[in-house]
Amino acid sequence: MIDNLSGDGSLQYLQPLFPDVVFIPNSNNEGFAKANNKALQKTKGETILFLNPDTLIAENTIVECLQFLTSNSKAGAIGLQMIDGSGRFLPESKRAFPTLYASFFKMSGLSFLFSGSALLNQYALGNLDTNSLHAVDVVAGAFMMVRRELLIILGGFDEHFFMYGEDIDLSYRIQQSGYQNYYLGNCRIIHFKGESSRKQSIPYIQSFYGAMVVFVQKHYSNKKAALFSLFIRMAIILRIALHYIYRFFLAVSKSLPVTGKHKQLQKIMVIGAVNEVEAGIHLLQQETTEDWSCFTMKAAENFTNITDLCKQVTALAEKEKIKALLFCQGELRYDQIMQMMLLLPHHFMYYFFSANSHSIVSSHSKINSGQTIPKKSSNLV
Repeated sequence: MIDNLSGDGSLQYLQPLFPDVVFIPNSNNEGFAKANNKALQKTKGETILFLNPDTLIAENTIVECLQFLTSNSKAGAIGLQMIDGSGRFLPESKRAFPTLYASFFKMSGLSFLFSGSALLNQYALGNLDTNSLHAVDVVAGAFMMVRRELLIILGGFDEHFFMYGEDIDLSYRIQQSGYQNYYLGNCRIIHFKGESSRKQSIPYIQSFYGAMVVFVQKHYSNKKAALFSLFIRMAIILRIALHYIYRFFLAVSKSLPVTGKHKQLQKIMVIGAVNEVEAGIHLLQQETTEDWSCFTMKAAENFTNITDLCKQVTALAEKEKIKALLFCQGELRYDQIMQMMLLLPHHFMYYFFSANSHSIVSSHSKINSGQTIPKKSSNLV
């Protein structure tokens, strides 16, 4: 495991818990590409999985992806379906290589308005079913399973990319070498957004779009790259202007007086097997200053029928006006939790407690940092 000078105490927290894991601490933040290449040099297995730390992974995900990769000789890299901490599908799970048209549609917002269009949402391959298997151009570096021998031949990630674009570049070079990249829509992870970057910040805007400039200058013809680079630089200026407009209205909204503000009882539904539910409730009530009113759903037999369980959860939530759910992983598996998140209404705030762990994690926004309970355990999502 590479620690890129995290500064949150996670390295010191994790090392005693996982004595068999090799931890590589960096004295400075070397970026995604260089840090992962350093870890690659220490590996010995035939298959390499690049996995972000701000993820929760289902119990069967790695096995299913590994089986697909090993049984398909032309498969170079495997990606999968990612959902955020609110249960929403992340469009970067499957992507096409950047083109002028795809970039324009994305930056103009047309890809969002017409998310299912093959033309207007080329960037995220909007016409492809999110739950199915597809050959795609780009798989995300947040979960990227690749053949080690292929990585060695290609030299790993291009270290000219600091944090963004390296997965697009590697996906491109994998295809150029005669292999195919695949998206496995039946496999999922939760990828908390807002932990690796701040989507509204100027450094993010410059880093993300700057990476696109590096990519097109490396792989496209001079004329096409020059036009693309000009377009991207104009997009950077526009996005920075929108950033300042956003900050202005945010500051105005914060300056408005708030009336009737008082401490309220926090209602939360705790879902899981008996032991995990009790441990989760203990953390909530003992390690936070909020007053929690906990509604439990502990019947393990319901876990075999996720659709019916979601109906019960929705009905109780509507009756009691509950807006927060705490999933207690154990007998309730992460693949079932993710299935529930996709089926339930999107207005819920989700919290996650893993069996035998000592903290609850959550992330409700791609802009802000996630939350850890208890806070003294450091922000480890």
